[in-house]
This record gives sequence, structure tokens and C-alpha cells, in this order.
Amino acid sequence: MFETLKVLLQPAFVLKSASAFSGLYRLFFPVFVLLLGAFGMFQAAPAAAQQAAPTNLVVTPGSGKLDLSWTASTGDNLTYILSYTSAPKTGPNAVADDASGVLGSGADPATEWKDFLTTPSTSGTITGLTNGTAYRVRVSAYNGSLGVESGYVFGTGTPTQASGLTGLSLTAGGNAVALSPAFDTDTTSYTATVSVDATSVTFTPTWTAGDATVFAAGSTIFRALPVSTSGNQYTVNLASSGATTVNITIISDIHRTYRLTIKKPLPVVALNVTPGDSELEMSWSPPSSGARSISQYEVELTAAPRTGAGAVDDNAPTGQAGAHPDTAWIQLGITDAHSLIFQGLANGSAYRVRVRAQYPNGIVSAWIFGTGTPQAPTTWKVSPADYTVEEGV
Repeated sequence: MFETLKVLLQPAFVLKSASAFSGLYRLFFPVFVLLLGAFGMFQAAPAAAQQAAPTNLVVTPGSGKLDLSWTASTGDNLTYILSYTSAPKTGPNAVADDASGVLGSGADPATEWKDFLTTPSTSGTITGLTNGTAYRVRVSAYNGSLGVESGYVFGTGTPTQASGLTGLSLTAGGNAVALSPAFDTDTTSYTATVSVDATSVTFTPTWTAGDATVFAAGSTIFRALPVSTSGNQYTVNLASSGATTVNITIISDIHRTYRLTIKKPLPVVALNVTPGDSELEMSWSPPSSGARSISQYEVELTAAPRTGAGAVDDNAPTGQAGAHPDTAWIQLGITDAHSLIFQGLANGSAYRVRVRAQYPNGIVSAWIFGTGTPQAPTTWKVSPADYTVEEGV
């Protein structure tokens, strides 16, 4: 065999015809390849590097989004690429499963795959989607060590508006009550402050679908109000609860919980009344909480008794302009300070005073009360006979 190979390689060996060459080629080329392989002259080309695709893609729709999770691929230095499109797989304007993805704001998911996110984790969220639109999604793995991308795992999903509150309004005494913060579909905790004289509050929750349950709880009441139709109005009796705070919990059918806290404003504390000559000086302290939201303080006075003939109740309304303090509460002033001096009073007459805080939106606290009697200063008359003067030595 080696001698034959030598003959083939000698330049003196001349083929006299093309057919003779073809015959010899067919006869000796396989032997030639075997000999070269035996000496290591031919090596098989290495197989192209491969990366396995991720598996078990789970797509969970949300409002304007799709949450994706999957099982990791094997390999090192992996990054997962999340893409989506709303184009159909077949028919007019179809986009194939393996069509190239386009990255950036210029990509149009209605006509192509949009590469939305790269992440090293095994979950991700595609946002900015349109509720009610069906999307195709895919995830591939890029192996940074090998510099290759895997095939895809596919899924589908349609974002939908979550069942939950779409509105919440309140009234007390026929007047609208402001929510803090203002209602928003993504906010689940609110506070509303009503006037101290409010005896009830009516709230109206609305939601997109399904049922919800409302619980109203004060310090002495706890009752469940089943809600089966959106738009119903529900009233909580604040007076019977005996509480300055009532908590309302609304649980939707998707177990989203909303909390509404209804508060009555706290009164001022520590009212001090200091008598003077024909005057009373009143000072007080703001409540321990909520002081920042107080806008001003109202200060009023009356000389009428609390009981008996000509009595004026503690919580009687303020007298009209020109009213006399002997028969009504009169307003001494409205101030943002924590003290007030009122002059021109009758010495020796007992006066009742009251102070309350004003909050935004016309909300006022309960009155806090005090009493005081102006007094003329004590004077002493001294005659020359009452004292002697000695000159010191």
C-alpha cells in the first residue's frame, strides 16, 4: 500500500487520459484518506457550541403587564432575553416564532418581536401593555461564556384590569368628605376627617367586577356589611360607636384589602384662663397629634349660666352679630396663636370660655371649656399715722 502511495506521488507518473485518472481516483482516494487519518493529518471539525433553552415558562397577566417566570437553563454566565409581540403567528401580518427581535423604543410589537428585558434571574415583568390585547412572549438564554444564544420557550397572555376598587367617595351630614390621599386605583389606605358633630358617615365604594365585603369597626361596634353590587351606599353610625376613630375594611374578591380610617378631629388641650383687671387671658395647647393640619383656633365667651334661668348650653351655637354675652356665646376672635387676651369685661362677673380648632375643609374639633372672673387689683390706703420714719445714724 505504501509503495502504491509512492507511485501516486511521483511526478514521473503520467496519466495518459482523463478516464484513466478518474478510475485511479476512485480506486486509490479512499485508501489515501485512510492513510492520512492514520497519521493524524485529518481531524474531524469540532461540533458547534450549543446552549439549551429555558423551560416551563409561566405567564401571569396583570393590569397593563405580564409577569413571566421559567426554569433556568444549564450553563454559566447566562442572561435571559424577554421578548413580546401582539402580531399573530399565522395569517396576514404574521410574525414567525423565530423572527429576530428588535431592541429599543423604535420597535413596534404589533409588527415584530420587541426585545423588552434582559435579566440574569428566572423571572421578569413586561410592562406598558394594553389591557385586553393578546400577546405572545418568548424567553431565550444567552451564554456569555460561549457567546451563543439558545432557542426559545414560548407563552401567551392577555393583560386585564384587576378586580378592585375603581372609586371611593364619602359624605357626612350631606357634605362631601375629602380622602387623604386622594383616591387612586393603586392606593389601598385612606384617612377621612369629619366634623366632631357628625353622627354618621356614608361611603360609596365601586369596583370593576366580582364581589367585596365591607367591615366597619369602632371601639364598641363590629358589624359586617355584605356588598354584592357596585355603587351601593353604606352608612356607619359614628355616635353609636362611641369612638373618635372608625376603621372600615373593604376586601375585594381577589383578596385586595382597602382600609379607610374615619376620624373626628382632636380638640385642643390644657386650656388655662387667667383673670386680670377687666380682662381674661386664655392660653391652650394643640392636640398631641394632627396639630400641623390645624389652620386656626376659635375663642368664644359667655356670661350666661350653664343651668337655670337664662342658661346657655355648652355646645349652643355662636350668637349672631350684636348678641350680648349675658345671653349667648359671642366670638372673641379667630387666631393662629395659642393664646388670646380679651378686655372690657366686668370685674366680679363669672365668664365661661370655650376654644376649638379649625381644620381644613371646614372641619372643626370639639370645644374645650374654662371659666374665669376678672378682678380689679387690690389697693391699700395708707395714712401718715400708719407709719413712722426714722433717720438712720
